[in-house]
Amino acid sequence: MSSNSQMSGDAQLQETVAETAVAAGVIGCEMADIAGTIEDLRALAHSQSQRFSNVGSDVGAIVMANQQIRTGAQQAAATARGARDRVEQSLNAAVAQIEAGLSSVSTALGEAVEATNHIAQIALQTRMVALNASVQAAHAGAQGSSFAMVASAVRDLAGQIQHSSKTIAATLSDLSSTVRSVASAGSDDSAAHPTGLRASVAHALGDFHVQFDDVAQRIEFLASSADQSASECAKVDSLVRSMAAEVTSIEKSIDGAAKKSQHLLSVAERLIEVTAASGAQTDDTPFIECALSVAAELAELLEQALSRREISIEALFDDRYTPVANTDPLQHLTRFVTLTDRLFTPIQESVLEWSDRVTFCAAVDRNGFLPTHNRKYSKPQTADAAWNVANCRNRRIFNDRTGTAAGRNTKPFLVQTYRRDMGGGNFAILKEVDAPILVRRRHWGNLRLAFRPSV
Repeated sequence: MSSNSQMSGDAQLQETVAETAVAAGVIGCEMADIAGTIEDLRALAHSQSQRFSNVGSDVGAIVMANQQIRTGAQQAAATARGARDRVEQSLNAAVAQIEAGLSSVSTALGEAVEATNHIAQIALQTRMVALNASVQAAHAGAQGSSFAMVASAVRDLAGQIQHSSKTIAATLSDLSSTVRSVASAGSDDSAAHPTGLRASVAHALGDFHVQFDDVAQRIEFLASSADQSASECAKVDSLVRSMAAEVTSIEKSIDGAAKKSQHLLSVAERLIEVTAASGAQTDDTPFIECALSVAAELAELLEQALSRREISIEALFDDRYTPVANTDPLQHLTRFVTLTDRLFTPIQESVLEWSDRVTFCAAVDRNGFLPTHNRKYSKPQTADAAWNVANCRNRRIFNDRTGTAAGRNTKPFLVQTYRRDMGGGNFAILKEVDAPILVRRRHWGNLRLAFRPSV
């Protein structure tokens, strides 16, 4: 084969590889966008599934509450009826006892009046006898003087008894009249006393019946409403469970699509790596070469810091991440943060000036911890967590798919394509080259260089 033919073949191969790299880049970007959309759908489906589950639990609780209301209402109605009956019985019994007591008292008072009248009559008769005895004693003269004194005393005592008997009789008569009035007022048959005791009790019981019946009807209505609500809730519960099952099924389907999209994205990324490793010049080549160069430069700076004993090997590989209080998102500190702030910042900032397509350039350790970011992403945190997410990205651990892969990469370089949330519902497709940083032949982490694709 002639040298011209060989050169022509090499050029054709290079062109084919370059075209393949472009195609792989297009596929990668499209797959990153699709994967991001599917991830959004999966998050939405998971959220909807969770909401349906919560709604199902709430509806079930409402159904149970309605059942408890119905049971409680029935018990309340039964209790109300029982209370009404017991009150009615008690009032009737009390009135009967009062009436019986009044009748007994009236009888006793009558007997007492009769006895008092009888005593008064006896006293009158005694007084008359004493008066006659006094007359007879006067006729007897001196022989009847002592008898006259006794007759006089008896006459006086009889007068006193008669007076007292009249007083007692008057009192008993008044009391008897009062009792008869009360007893008469308590008689249902007494049309002349409509406000009597039994009539009053009967009237009160009538109102009592009306009020209790109204309460019972309201309670029954409440129980009926609870039954109807429970029935409707049961229908809703059945519908919600059916919809939840459908959403769960959709969520599983989306999970499968997400896995396939991630696999295709990985294939596209691998194809980009293979074409770049072939030596053919592609759109990604300058960024890959830059990432490799910067990673080597950062590794050398860390080696020199160890040699100058500015930091120990243990402190440089410190993975005890101390949370920073009152930060959202959560930030951390390690023993090497001060060193990386001093050594990494000038170099990482220079890469931003090298190309306006570069979005960020920052090193992460093997666990995805990013100690020192570009200045525009290292602002002091505020009370606005959403603002902090976009502007305070230093001192954070990125353990998402891209961040984890970037930290753990040990290949000569790793190319990743992903969709980045720019805030406000806007997304951007980015490519990223991750180049390992080796210190004393140990894997410290990777340099992450993200840039906007040309396609």
